[in-house]
Amino acid sequence: MNSSAWPIAAAFVQKWEGGFVDDPSDPGGATNFGVSLRWLRDIGIDVDGDGDVDADDVRALSPVQALGLFRQRFWDALSLDDVPGDPAVCIFDAAVNCGARRSVLLAQQVCNAYTGNLIAEDGVFGPGTRARIQSICYGMQAEDAFATRLLASRERFYHNLVEVKPELGKFLGGWKNRVNSLRQTLGVQ
Repeated sequence: MNSSAWPIAAAFVQKWEGGFVDDPSDPGGATNFGVSLRWLRDIGIDVDGDGDVDADDVRALSPVQALGLFRQRFWDALSLDDVPGDPAVCIFDAAVNCGARRSVLLAQQVCNAYTGNLIAEDGVFGPGTRARIQSICYGMQAEDAFATRLLASRERFYHNLVEVKPELGKFLGGWKNRVNSLRQTLGVQ
């Protein structure tokens, strides 16, 4: 359905996920190329092969390994090849930045903002969610409108997150810049 969407998604994520950072305010811990220590521990990946998953594993990660993890754990796991291009890129980037469950919840909420069949907002990217996105996004203008709504929903999520966790406010500007950059990349509002 969207053979050209993966290269766009991959290039965008690589643009925004730089090198090693260990910001004490980041709940994910040490991060390299967008892969956090918390996530590596959750998925049990021992990059340096020393028997534990720690900051050294994050440091040892290459950009190619990080992109491979993102492809496997987000793009392929969510079957984003079966989703129209711009929404697929939006869902993928949100998964990298906010987690897969949150990314899917945002997409489900956008689906339910349209009239018609409601789907469960459960964070599971099943066939019902995929089919609903496909039916909403029939035609390029509808695809662009869905992506626009999805990016606006993601921006609201960041604002709400900062309201609940004010200590994350220092990241808000960067998150908003990323969303705006994705709008420009996709040519949507």
